[in-house]
Amino acid sequence: MIVVSGGGKMVLGSLEGEVPFKTELAEAFHKTKYKLDYSQDINAWLLSHIVLIIPVMSVIYLYDFNLAKASKDSARWKQAAAVMDEEFRVLSSRGLPVNPASLVNGAKKHPALLAQGLRWLQKLPFMKLIDGSFSEIAALYQAFEPLMQQARLSTPAWDDFKQQTMRKYSLEQA
Repeated sequence: MIVVSGGGKMVLGSLEGEVPFKTELAEAFHKTKYKLDYSQDINAWLLSHIVLIIPVMSVIYLYDFNLAKASKDSARWKQAAAVMDEEFRVLSSRGLPVNPASLVNGAKKHPALLAQGLRWLQKLPFMKLIDGSFSEIAALYQAFEPLMQQARLSTPAWDDFKQQTMRKYSLEQA
């Protein structure tokens, strides 16, 4: 049984061919306002999503998930925007598309505006619904790292964020 109230959208896809249970999903969601969006390249969509998640969640983590405090650190959000730009450059260097492509332009051409938007994002009510642990973000860092190494690009913002967050995480795990 699936209960969905309100609207929304879920991006779905398969790493190997078509989603084999599309019919069942369509039936489960047909009386809802919830849209199912099938991505033809779910790998690219997931990698693009990681580009946003890693820096945003790293800042929040560095402030112990205190959104009010995190939202006040404009310098850290500028660095988060720089991390996103570096991640997008890595994807581009590996020939991987970004979805949505408009994010690349925002990170490259308007980093201050992107940083401000990320700060404001922390003040939105839905951000309080984020639940998880940094172990998930640490796993995303590890998943993205091979692409970073293959790209062989200079990524000082990424390197600094990763070092700060992973050091904190290691200390907490000890």
